[in-house]
Amino acid sequence: MTFSRNLHSSILKPSFFLTKITATVVLLVVVVALTGSALAGERVIYAFQGGNDGIGSNALISDRAGNLYGTTFNGGGSSGAGTVYELSPPSQRGGAWTETILYSFSYIALGSGIGPLAGLVVDPAGNLYGTTWLGGPQGAGIAFELSPPTVKGGAWTYSMLYGFGGSGLSSPEARLLLDKAGNLYGTTASGGTGACAGGCGGVFKLAPPAQKGGSWTETVLYSFTGAFETGGGTSGGLIMDVHGALYGTTYSGSGGPSGTVFRLTPPKTGTLWTHTVLYAFAGGADGADPEGEVVFDKNGNLYGTTNYGGTGAANCFGSPCGTIFELTPTASGPWTHTVLYSFNGGTDGGYGYAGPALVLDAAGNLYGTTPIGGDPSCNSGTGCGTIFQLAPPAALGGSWTETVLYRFPGGAAGAAPGGLTFGKGHQLYGPAGAGANDDGLVFSIAP
Repeated sequence: MTFSRNLHSSILKPSFFLTKITATVVLLVVVVALTGSALAGERVIYAFQGGNDGIGSNALISDRAGNLYGTTFNGGGSSGAGTVYELSPPSQRGGAWTETILYSFSYIALGSGIGPLAGLVVDPAGNLYGTTWLGGPQGAGIAFELSPPTVKGGAWTYSMLYGFGGSGLSSPEARLLLDKAGNLYGTTASGGTGACAGGCGGVFKLAPPAQKGGSWTETVLYSFTGAFETGGGTSGGLIMDVHGALYGTTYSGSGGPSGTVFRLTPPKTGTLWTHTVLYAFAGGADGADPEGEVVFDKNGNLYGTTNYGGTGAANCFGSPCGTIFELTPTASGPWTHTVLYSFNGGTDGGYGYAGPALVLDAAGNLYGTTPIGGDPSCNSGTGCGTIFQLAPPAALGGSWTETVLYRFPGGAAGAAPGGLTFGKGHQLYGPAGAGANDDGLVFSIAP
């Protein structure tokens, strides 16, 4: 069973849920304002106003002080092409959060990048790193750094680290990964040497200059193969194990007709990384088309989601609505794949999120969001999305249990949520579409 990547990219890409675009399906999600069934204490901590403060937030990160940092795909002024922003918690419980724009991208300054599609990563010094989808010297996106001011209240310093395109990879869509040496790693869904039109994308490393003020260096670690439209790359990000190996997903192709989970192992000598398919999805009951990042538990097992497939009802464009899966390492060869839960696309939600798909707590519970399903009275029965918990079994060999923590009702309370992050006080934070001004919002919820 295979599905159209173009359908997914044009209609259901979560980043586009959070912006004002004209596709009919998206408008149905964004503008509805119906009564929903809230199951837990979701709280809107900030509603975007459009204009200067941004439109359509991507996934967030949190610092130790409880500040949240994120990007928006649009907005940032009359010629705004996205922002980097900070949300600071109130000094008193129940007060208003404060948004500060750290940087605005502009269509007037295309060379500095436009349209960030991914969230951020932060280093120990508080510098933020991210990417834009387009713009830059080659028009195929950039990697950038924002450095905090030396004096509180001062301006952050923007630096363009690298411009994608040319003979390399292009248009990154997932957040970067930062290692202890200061190298950045990421993925693209286009560019490279694959047989897809425009290339099938790949995995890259950006190494900082040896001397301050020098140029960052891109190394393509792996170019995905395939042929248009069924091949290649990924819009999912990467994670790294203690040995420096990288793990990610491909949506389709590159070792499996309905997507893969892969590992890239660094070389002991030379420069060639080794690409290994840990699991190739068949596209049926095992799931199809993973697009989000995977996450490790303390035992080395991997968890992730698929957009389609599973044993649930066929409520997602006539197909089953995806899975939550576990991959357990083996001594050699493909890892052992287990479906932990199959979505039905009804009140339980459906269609895995494409960014940081799952977060894991110390007790082994998984948390995530779905952009559809949930409240059947929202979005003409399709639902406006959910926040869910998947709890491990109490006894060995038992079943995992899904609990819907919140069903988005649309309108001012939000719709089509993005990926989650844990913040101060063990709160979960994330972005969603709609909002009081139809420009998106940021929410919190206590798991």
